[in-house]
Order: sequence, then structure tokens, then C-alpha cells
Amino acid sequence: MVLNRQKTLVSLLCSKWSRHFAQVVPGFTIREANPPAGISPLDRYLFEKAEQLNINGNRAVNLLQQYDRRRGHELKTVLQAESRPSRERAVQVDSTTCPIFLIAHVAKSGDDKKICISSGFRLQTDGSPVLITCAHTLEEIQFSSILSLENTTSTTCILSDNGCVWQVAEIVSSLPRHDLLLLQTDDSTLFEHQSLPVSPYPASVNTTVAAHFVTETKPNEDGWTPCFNGTLFRKWVTGTVIGYKDFAGNEAKPGTYDSLPHMFFTQVPTPGSSGGPVIDLDTGAVIGLIRGSQLDNRLSGLRGWGTSAESIYEMFTLPGIHRS
Repeated sequence: MVLNRQKTLVSLLCSKWSRHFAQVVPGFTIREANPPAGISPLDRYLFEKAEQLNINGNRAVNLLQQYDRRRGHELKTVLQAESRPSRERAVQVDSTTCPIFLIAHVAKSGDDKKICISSGFRLQTDGSPVLITCAHTLEEIQFSSILSLENTTSTTCILSDNGCVWQVAEIVSSLPRHDLLLLQTDDSTLFEHQSLPVSPYPASVNTTVAAHFVTETKPNEDGWTPCFNGTLFRKWVTGTVIGYKDFAGNEAKPGTYDSLPHMFFTQVPTPGSSGGPVIDLDTGAVIGLIRGSQLDNRLSGLRGWGTSAESIYEMFTLPGIHRS
């Protein structure tokens, strides 16, 4: 079994290349392709946006310390449970509004540059704006040598489709085993952008779902629309829930006491889609967060891999429970 985290759309030394964290079946190896030279339009756009923030200091180091220190931290706020959101709140897959943000972990030292990119979306919470995304792109930049170079400047920034950019103030919680990361910014203007309703209940097997994919190169099929200044293309891709597994890799079932950390669906995510939402088409609520893809065997082929949305609630206070 090969687990494939979608950690592409990464730039190193101004070169675009792909990397995967994987567990490889004995006898099989994974080779890295030689990266093409030059900087892509997406990378250029992201660096230009990051420069608008007037970054000072190596802030990624502080964020990584928060990521480690706040593992499993429970926020003193409630995440609204919306298993059947109102028509106004339900996610509409035919909407022309891009529902996701780009989360870019950016580091620069002289001519050396690195960007790790994922998708993310805003949660409906009180207090400062909170976004959720995958954790593995932050983990990737942690092992980059650029963070230890002299005069390195780095940060994590949030970009919206309409060109707004915010700097992440802090990482307020993380669940690395679930590949979840909560980001917070002090800028209240983020509240002007759409939040997505999240269901605390896992979808049953064979539920029809839509996953939000992005890609740098437009596929040769209908439905892909440009976003983020034309540097990416986006599409809601429909499919069904295949099943769930626990941390030991055993089959797990919703509606029981089974833990459901791993969720699988028929759509295979495109690079850069990690951290994006998977929604129940019947209710319009988020029921999962994209992690990547998994190859079970050569007969079954690749399938989508995500985290069940019920795991998100582990980082928030449950309704009616007040802790000092």
C-alpha cells in the first residue's frame, strides 16, 4: 500500500518540482523527477503577494514551534455543528465563487526560495478568523535547509481568489496524525470571506460527494475554471465515499464506536488540493478534508484519501462544556 500526500506545487531554488511522503511496499521504489528550470507563473504570483506583507524575520521557525507545542490543543471556542446547513450556508458546487484559500509557506534567502502550498477554508467560529488546512506542507518546509541559512525571511500567508493576502498570526492547534492544522490571523477583514459549514457526523459509504480540486495545468475536460489570477484552475469533482479505516489500517464503520481518522473516496485529488473540502452533495456540508491519494493494489488503483470532518471537532470545545 502506498500513501501519497499531495505535496506538490512546491518551489525550491526557483524550480518547480514534486515530492511525496510515502510508505513503499518492499521491492518498489519511488524516484524523484528532475525539476524543470525557471519559475512558474504561480510561484511568481505567490512571491509578489508575500512581498506585500513586508515580511521581517524567520517567522516559519516560530510557527513550527507552535505547531509542535500545540498538538491536540483544544480551543476555548465552539465550532458550529452544521450537519444540514441552511440554503444560504450550504456549499453550492455550481457557484462561481471560489470557496477555498491558498495557504503558502514561503521562505527566502537571497536567490534561494521555497514555497509549500496547500488549500484551506475558513471555519465558522467566534473570535479571530480561523482557517483549517493540511499539516504536511508545513512539515515539509520544516526539513528545508533554507530555514537555517543566514538572512532567511519566512512566513505563512493566506491568499483569497480575489487577490487579498493575510499573514498567519499563529498556529492555534494541530492534529498531526489527522493531518490537520488550524491557522489564525488577527485581521478581521477575513470575516468578509465565505466560511464553510462543517458536519460532525461522518458520511455513510456510497454517499455522493464533491471534492474541491485545483491544478496548475488545465486538464483537457470541461468544468475547470481559472482562479487566483489565472495561475490555477479549480473544479468540484463528484464521486462517492468508499469507506473508512482506523489508525491501525483496519476497516472502520460510521455509526459505530469505531475511530474514523482515514476516509476514502473515488475521486483522485490533483496536486495542490490537499486541505480542501469534501462535501456531501445532499446537504452541502463539509464531511471531510483532502489529504492526498492512496494506492491499495494494482487492481483497485488510486483512490482519494482524506480526514473525516468529525476529527476537526477534536480541536474545539464541545457545546455545553465550559472549561476554566
